[in-house]
Amino acid sequence: MKPKQRGTTLQMKMGFLDEDLKKPKHDEILKWLDQNAEQIVNSLFRSDQWDKELINRLTETTNKIVSDTKQKGVLQREVEDLEWKLKNSPRENDKERRLILDSKIAILKSLEKWDGIKGQIPEKLPIRIVRKIWEHPITSSVSNQRTGYQSPKQIIGYVDMKIIFIVPRLTVNDIDFSGERIMGPDISWLQTELLQPEFGGRELNLHYANFEAKTVLPSLGELFRQLNTYKEFEGGNYVILCPDDSDASLIKEQGFYFCKFT
Repeated sequence: MKPKQRGTTLQMKMGFLDEDLKKPKHDEILKWLDQNAEQIVNSLFRSDQWDKELINRLTETTNKIVSDTKQKGVLQREVEDLEWKLKNSPRENDKERRLILDSKIAILKSLEKWDGIKGQIPEKLPIRIVRKIWEHPITSSVSNQRTGYQSPKQIIGYVDMKIIFIVPRLTVNDIDFSGERIMGPDISWLQTELLQPEFGGRELNLHYANFEAKTVLPSLGELFRQLNTYKEFEGGNYVILCPDDSDASLIKEQGFYFCKFT
């Protein structure tokens, strides 16, 4: 089948034509990537163990927040204040006040028994693929904050596949590290796909990788020029897929990932 013709891009105007697109082997590599994306992404971007410095930081910060909360007595005063208001200053929202009071009392009781973060540190889950985008365009756009002008997007080039994935992260349940406060009584280790669950965030911890398939390695200078041009307009991780791994070390030294097609 004749490959789809791409539109004119800045990359093509500069004389960098991707002749690999015309080769059946190129499609074979991309189909292999599509079918094995979970395994490939996990082999490139997942480590088996949680970072020890992260574990120490979470532990130390949690201990400090708990210690400060107990020593300063702020939570106890908040409980006493709510109890006084419920008794002496009833309002229509007393039901809400009671729920808040019950939550704070539960936290106080948990702090009385505090002997560290509950539970075992969970075993790290695999990375999960969210989306695979074939022929992802790298674009540029110029804006002027003073005038509000936004130029039309220009296509710089295409990466063969962009993969969006979620990396599980380790945190501590019921601790708001940003506000340095306790949110609930269940202070335990938590593995989550969310970026900031500690203070109500629902945003997923998304990561991106752009994959460029090569049936044979071209001139390394041309390859690095292509990828560095892309990185000027879209950051993130870039991965070379190729059957030839003879220059894999040099590619990695230049800040790119390499995956051997087999």
